[in-house]
Amino acid sequence: MPPLRIGILGCGNFSKFHVANLLNMRDVVIAALADPRPEGIANLRALYPALADTPAFDTLDAMLDGVAVDGVEIFTPHTLHAVHILGCLSRGVHVLVEKPMVTTPEAGEQVVAQAEATDRVVLVSYQRHYQPAYLYIKSAIQRGAIGDITMVSAVQGQNWRKNTVGTWRQDESLSGGGMLMDTGSHLVDVITWLVDQPVAWVNGYIDNDGAPVDVNSTLTISFGAGTVASLTVVGNMPYVSTSVFEDVTISGTQGALLYRNGRVYTLGSEGFTEPVILPPGSTPDRNWVDAILGRAPNASPPVVGLRVAQLTAAARQSSRLNQTVTV
Repeated sequence: MPPLRIGILGCGNFSKFHVANLLNMRDVVIAALADPRPEGIANLRALYPALADTPAFDTLDAMLDGVAVDGVEIFTPHTLHAVHILGCLSRGVHVLVEKPMVTTPEAGEQVVAQAEATDRVVLVSYQRHYQPAYLYIKSAIQRGAIGDITMVSAVQGQNWRKNTVGTWRQDESLSGGGMLMDTGSHLVDVITWLVDQPVAWVNGYIDNDGAPVDVNSTLTISFGAGTVASLTVVGNMPYVSTSVFEDVTISGTQGALLYRNGRVYTLGSEGFTEPVILPPGSTPDRNWVDAILGRAPNASPPVVGLRVAQLTAAARQSSRLNQTVTV
């Protein structure tokens, strides 16, 4: 079988990690690059000399017209994701898209419907679905290790406000929002993925801290089966030892699971213990390719992106109206 031909749309900072993954796969070839900024393409080529002769274009349409590709990985500003995803699907092309998948629930519904209608793989690059620590937690919940989930507490911190000054991430016309839409999207996703229950309502408090977009957010979420979650995103946390601080506690009727910035602990009859062995991890890029080739199910399909868009929109509405909003 010939290798999958992959196009890269958006050659900025986020693309380099995905390109590294793709270049290490024998069943993939990067067939085209697209970015309206020549310097973006030049920088990516300088980082990866294997791309020196890869055809380059300034738009998605020009790339799809100029080179036959099986799939496209999308790393453009958030508010452009929907039109780029739908543009690929209209050409029968598979899609991997960086988070958030879309910035509105309406766009999310369009993407889900179009992915189903075209039978193309759309994968949202939510890395926590592929990380050993979170895979262990997901498996433990599914096998009933802590009984029924009762409460979830999650905190994420990053020096996001300072680090994104002057970039498109603080321009709502391109970002669709601030920290909650950006890095915070990962926390919204992982909580809804782990709990895996319909959301009934959300109460949100969102503060811009003087920035053009939101910086700090606190959400109280009620799930349909009675589980309640508290989710706090801190976008002005200084002196974070890593790029993102993340702390998640999932309490159940028979124990608890704790994620502490990459490490996992369980609380049971023997007290707090740390798993001896975690399951093997993967990457969104590897899973996307395997899903296209029929070798694995899509571990972060577009419905997870829709779920995040719905909850984020409800939280923003709740904060604006200062009232609880149903989802």
